[in-house]
Amino acid sequence: MPHATTRNAHVRAGHLSSRFDVILIASESPRTLMEGFTPGTVPPRYEGGLGAEGARALDAFVRAGGTLVCLNQCAAFAIEQLRLPVKDTLRGLPRREFFMNGSIVEVAADTSHPVMAGMPGRAKVFVDRSPAFKTLEGFEGSVLARYQEAGSPLLSGYLLGERHLNGMAAELDVAHRDGHVLLIGFRPQWRGQPVGT
Repeated sequence: MPHATTRNAHVRAGHLSSRFDVILIASESPRTLMEGFTPGTVPPRYEGGLGAEGARALDAFVRAGGTLVCLNQCAAFAIEQLRLPVKDTLRGLPRREFFMNGSIVEVAADTSHPVMAGMPGRAKVFVDRSPAFKTLEGFEGSVLARYQEAGSPLLSGYLLGERHLNGMAAELDVAHRDGHVLLIGFRPQWRGQPVGT
């Protein structure tokens, strides 16, 4: 499919709806997305972050009918900056209570939703400091993937505190005015793997 790479300055300039239907943001922390790299630490074209201007431009893009796809950690950026009625239930939990880095877990996928076309009903996904979502009052949209209600979804790796995942969403399609925000709480891209996601 045709695609283009955009940089922070392009996003901050706004008018995204005239150039894009979908914007995908890879897994980065909200702080990195907002502030970026300091001058002198990377080539100039990579310096800085989206800032408040960029966050407002993305919000306007979605409200006008665009789709914003947020992979893994950048879901927190969208929840905060677009004020989505969603909570990351894992955020702020100490490592002694919850830990799930570099593991493969199983989620139940809603294969009737167009975004999930081709996915199996029981999908194996790669998680790395990944969020788990709870929808709040005012939520409109769909749960695209969910953790099991009880027990451990772990297939490979390490998981401490599975009770914090039980019944939580792993992926959401959040309606935001005329557009959508897809919050994908796992790593569909990680060194070309895993093939399942």
